[in-house]
Amino acid sequence: MSKNKEEYADQIIREMTQLANGGFDPKTSAEAVDAALKALRDMAVLIRDQMAKMVLEKKEVDPVALSKALANITRMIDDVTRLTAFTQGGADSRPDIGSSMLASLTDAQLEVVNGWIRENEKVKG
Repeated sequence: MSKNKEEYADQIIREMTQLANGGFDPKTSAEAVDAALKALRDMAVLIRDQMAKMVLEKKEVDPVALSKALANITRMIDDVTRLTAFTQGGADSRPDIGSSMLASLTDAQLEVVNGWIRENEKVKG
């Protein structure tokens, strides 16, 4: 297969994958994650330098405001990374708290939960 045909085939596969994933483009998301990681690194350096400067100048440091910015970028990276993995057929990396919680229930407690589920199904019809 010629290089042009391979590139065309790759483009078609990429577009079909994007359509199948409801318009989500894994390549674009990977680029977004990469950019966010770079921004997080740059922000961490900026925060480190700014905090060092403030300490040297004996100014009050507001670690809460600084940490909120890092937390927001980190959360965005996690969300996009998980979404990218999901659209590529990967499992959600977050722990499944629900199933581990259900496993710890006694038979009597599990029957109560099952009763709630049955009642909910009746209501929904």
